Amino acid sequence: MRTYGSATLLAAVLLFAATKAEAQNLVVNGGFEADPITGWDPVGATGSRAWSADDINASSASGSAEFSIDSTGEAVGLAQCLAVSGATDYDYYARMKFPTGQPAGSARALVDVQFFSSPDCSGTALGAEGQGAVVGAAYALDDAAWYGIPGEAELGTKGRATSPAAAASARLRIYVEQLAGSDTQVVRFDEVVFHDASTVPVTLQSFQVE
Repeated sequence: MRTYGSATLLAAVLLFAATKAEAQNLVVNGGFEADPITGWDPVGATGSRAWSADDINASSASGSAEFSIDSTGEAVGLAQCLAVSGATDYDYYARMKFPTGQPAGSARALVDVQFFSSPDCSGTALGAEGQGAVVGAAYALDDAAWYGIPGEAELGTKGRATSPAAAASARLRIYVEQLAGSDTQVVRFDEVVFHDASTVPVTLQSFQVE
């Protein structure tokens, strides 16, 4: 019987847990390791989308998606079409940062999910669910803090969307809409997740083996 030192076993447990958690996420490039384009389609005809080296885990090998907009009534962001099963519960969430240097209350960051009967997110949406947070109101402007959507909740809280029985795909969108004014609004998104709610994240545990 092969034995392992505690450090080796702990590393194996952490690797297994990380792999399991990542495998549950249906979103491609939800952590923006390389850029905000791979796996995503643009949302909105105005504003800008850029990759930022600012990462929620301060990783030098990853980053976030940064959206900037300065036109009232307009929106800018990214979307992704995901395969889903009908009559199924899905959990979703994202993390965002509201940098300082912009007015509070003039824009809103959103995550929403639209379901379709087609496999490519075309046609009329069967239904939708979403959550938003007003920049500088739901959460304060802060150059260090990452906050959670949905529900102005603590990190780890998720939104729930139930797909209609005829659903075959879901369009997940992350975006910023300007509510008022012409000052530039900036929001960064990271850790975008959409997964079958029946899957349960693996709990990381540390233990010793002699």
